[in-house]
Amino acid sequence: MRNGAKKREVFFHYSCVSLFSLWIFLPMPVYAVGEIVAWGDNYYGQCDLPSPNTGFTAIAAGEAHSLGLKTDGSIVAWGDNTCGACVVPPPNTNFTAIAAGACFSLGLKTDGSIVAWGFNMYGECDVPSPNTDFTAIAAGEGYSLGLKADGSIMAWGDNYYGVCDVPSPNTGFTAIAACQVHSLGLKTDGSIVAWGFDGYGACDVPSPNTNFTAIAAGGGHSLGLKGEQGEPNCLYYLTGDFNDDCKVDFCDFAILARAWLSNDSDPNWNPTCDISEPEDSIINWKDIAAFCENWLIDCNTNPSCPACIPK
Repeated sequence: MRNGAKKREVFFHYSCVSLFSLWIFLPMPVYAVGEIVAWGDNYYGQCDLPSPNTGFTAIAAGEAHSLGLKTDGSIVAWGDNTCGACVVPPPNTNFTAIAAGACFSLGLKTDGSIVAWGFNMYGECDVPSPNTDFTAIAAGEGYSLGLKADGSIMAWGDNYYGVCDVPSPNTGFTAIAACQVHSLGLKTDGSIVAWGFDGYGACDVPSPNTNFTAIAAGGGHSLGLKGEQGEPNCLYYLTGDFNDDCKVDFCDFAILARAWLSNDSDPNWNPTCDISEPEDSIINWKDIAAFCENWLIDCNTNPSCPACIPK
């Protein structure tokens, strides 16, 4: 079985203020709005895109079924429905993230809860209690992972290969990945933790295990994306650059949108987005104003810009 996701992002160039004016009338953050392109094995109709093929913001691919997340927070599912993986439980609203397993599906709600449906022989759809404060999800062949707001990982389902045995200390995680028989977790310090079946060396993270910024798990292999070796990703302070890539663009907009109207007691709170002066522990129009002041500034190509402050 192969688990993965393919993403096609279509961005429309608006002014910063116009972009936020458009987004604010939508019920959930818009990361990218576009159509889906699918190709490959279509025996179960997993490549037969539903109509209308517009307004999608995220996608996920299971063994023989597909998921698409809409701008209105609903999920569209198609392909093999033998195990019910395409029957999204009602109410089909307020979803912010999706993940597709072998024959089951996961959806993350705006309130930080996880909805799971489909094949459940191994308990992969039995979300542990309390089902709150989740910020990310990942679906393996017969198990599930959920990342908590406190940086810990919850794992449930088929644990034959130890894929649900998160190594100690179970803290400081920022991203998760799941596949057939092994799991990955990315730490705040840029290191990767891997556990589960290691017959092909998929859990043997190469040295130096530092400066990683993203992870992905395959059937018997793993991938890690590195930042700049031995130094920060960006050499400048730039207000509104939330992902530390030295520029303020749509990627930063997506981060700000996810935290919109949150405060320091909400599960989607992101203190990095509290950029108004002075800080007020809420993400609102003051932060948008500060963000728009540096819209599309790129310190990589224009380091002499006054907004680019050397670290």
